Amino acid sequence: MKFDGKQLRGAKVNVVTAPKNTNQKIVPIVVIALLVVALIGIAIYVFSSGVLKPKTATITFEKPASWSDQVYVYIEQDGKKNAEKPGELMTKSTGNKYTYNVREDLTKGKIIFSDGTSGTGHTYGEKESVTVFDGQTYTVPEEESKTSSQTSVTSKASS
Repeated sequence: MKFDGKQLRGAKVNVVTAPKNTNQKIVPIVVIALLVVALIGIAIYVFSSGVLKPKTATITFEKPASWSDQVYVYIEQDGKKNAEKPGELMTKSTGNKYTYNVREDLTKGKIIFSDGTSGTGHTYGEKESVTVFDGQTYTVPEEESKTSSQTSVTSKASS
């Protein structure tokens, strides 16, 4: 009897082997089962943790006192927009402040805040795109606030 190229005298060697086809069938099944379990675990993590949810940036707008209590935000970037004009209704926060969650694909472009009436509104990024940052607060400059309120009152009276 030979073992590793050397002759063994008087040694008894008991070799236990599985049937030829058993290992060849079991190994791929075990590997596939482990892969399926791993993929299920990854899918559960991804969907429960929000990894695939679009990121948002929360912005705040402080409206002029002369505007109505409904404030809209219209955002446009590269032909995509958050809604048709006047935009989406913002969520009232405190006082004259309103918040809105901006989708990740709309964080660099044109932003228009308005109360939905003709003659009110303020545009950011009309000439050059603005970049939206999480936690950013927008306000209407005092001069425009006065102009907007006068225009707004005039347009409401004439309609």
